[in-house]
Amino acid sequence: MSRSGHDFAALVDAYAQDLYRYAHWLCRDVHIAEDLVQDTLLRAWKSFDKLQDVKAARAWLITTVRREHLRRFERFQPTTVDVDEMEYLPAVPTDDVAAADEIRTRLSSLPVADREALLLQAGYGYSLKEIAEIMDTTPAAVGNRVYRARQRLLQQDAESGRREVQA
Repeated sequence: MSRSGHDFAALVDAYAQDLYRYAHWLCRDVHIAEDLVQDTLLRAWKSFDKLQDVKAARAWLITTVRREHLRRFERFQPTTVDVDEMEYLPAVPTDDVAAADEIRTRLSSLPVADREALLLQAGYGYSLKEIAEIMDTTPAAVGNRVYRARQRLLQQDAESGRREVQA
């Protein structure tokens, strides 16, 4: 099945922003994120005829971004990587800056794998199966990570509530 450049352009228009946001979240650098998206789109262009289900394109592209990011580390080992730094998240559903900062702080306290699984599910709307493909693991493992992340956030809420009552 042959696809046209027009079909690929429509795919890029539909998902480029998501790819960039995810790439930026992974690497926390504007220029590297742009390079990751370009590398992803180049790889996608080369394999576009092999894409069997256009509905799966978003997950396919996000998986490719993640793999391109991992390939960067195979070629280059930075001297320091602060994986706990969490400056950029998907849009936080609030106009309250203090509330958004609180959400970011709580999310940044989660282990990286748990946080990534939760953000892909709650922030980007992926299913456990899609996240498992992206993270190269099983849906059960993703479900456990999401569950642990949610439990930790609930625990933080409970602890925060106790501190407010005591104050």
